[in-house]
Amino acid sequence: MIERAVRGRAAANVVEITEAKTGPPAGTSLGSGLRVTYRAGLADAHLQRSPVAERVTDNFLIPGLFRSTADIALARRDNERREITIEGEDGQMFLLVKIGSVTARQLVCRHGPGKFLAAGAPLGMPRIGGLTDLFLPAGSKPAVRPGQTVVAGETVLATGPR
Repeated sequence: MIERAVRGRAAANVVEITEAKTGPPAGTSLGSGLRVTYRAGLADAHLQRSPVAERVTDNFLIPGLFRSTADIALARRDNERREITIEGEDGQMFLLVKIGSVTARQLVCRHGPGKFLAAGAPLGMPRIGGLTDLFLPAGSKPAVRPGQTVVAGETVLATGPR
């Protein structure tokens, strides 16, 4: 999903995997489900790719601070973030939340509502580091573990409910 320069490819490290019992950030229609949090370092490439063939249903920036992401809960609450809601071909809803940090001050996604993207298509990037939460539908099962390095467009983060 996100990338770091690993043998010419982009990657990130999974920080935590939790059940988002309280649901994603306010203002989104996505119900509770699995939350996969990953972080890109300063030396990493930062391109994020579409997790599924999808349609962007919402994309907005919420102004905030640019504090350290060492305290993830505080960063989620106070830092600037970009929330991108996407709907898969099967109607499943996903939410990608890019969280700003001391170094990640530009949270880029130029796709507006209604834009269709193929699975693995470039979705955007937090410039220079950053933290990302990916909210997946209820019933999703993680395919990665905390501490694992993931490569955008190659590593399966979770399997969906069927």
